[in-house]
Amino acid sequence: MMCRGRGRGRGRGRGRGRGRGRGRGRGRGRTDRIIRQKKDPSSSNSGETMKKPKVLLFSVTKDDCVFQTFRSGGKGGQNQNKVESGVRVIHPPSGAIGESREHRGQLQNKRAAFKRMAGTKEFKTWYQIQAAARMQGIIDVDRVVDKMMSVENLKVEFYTP
Repeated sequence: MMCRGRGRGRGRGRGRGRGRGRGRGRGRGRTDRIIRQKKDPSSSNSGETMKKPKVLLFSVTKDDCVFQTFRSGGKGGQNQNKVESGVRVIHPPSGAIGESREHRGQLQNKRAAFKRMAGTKEFKTWYQIQAAARMQGIIDVDRVVDKMMSVENLKVEFYTP
């Protein structure tokens, strides 16, 4: 026979359900995080040599991009037809475009679109050119490229059959 209300079998009982357990669950994880943050990062027992800190050449932020929202369309009925959850990210200096519409929320789509834009061939090419220029000390890449592409440096040939 099954006992109801005694805490055995289904539902509540023994601190394993939704209620607050004794020493288990949320509180313990938080204390671990606090303790981990308090450790001194300069003390290391591994004996490794100190690595040089990485120098940030430049960064691409959301301020450098243009965000466009649109209705995603497709299957999903009224919700997709009403809500503008699709996001398109355009990076004007490189011409890279990333688009996402598969998530339900606009913020998730914005993150996914930014990652896609950063993974495009155009963005990677632009990024490599900018990084190489900054490492060599050339700050204004466009001016150098325009100077190299001037008329006296170009050779134009015509083919007549």
